[in-house]
Amino acid sequence: MIRSAWVVCLVALLPAVGALQAQSVYGEIRGTITDSSGAVISGAAVTVTNNGTGEARKVQTDTAGNYAAVNLEAAPDSASRRPES
Repeated sequence: MIRSAWVVCLVALLPAVGALQAQSVYGEIRGTITDSSGAVISGAAVTVTNNGTGEARKVQTDTAGNYAAVNLEAAPDSASRRPES
């Protein structure tokens, strides 16, 4: 009886083990660039900078004004982003 209870517990915990392995130390920043009237700006250059390491990543907005900087290394400090002129 005790042995079957352990088997049930182990089977119930197996999905949680897979979820723990899926954690990552990378992050992403996504956004939309608009002008003062709210119109999206396509083709805008955006620089995302990790303030902890100084690493800068340049990305460009798509036709909907959206940008994504993915696989950014996690750091205890914050990151900043700014559109290029």
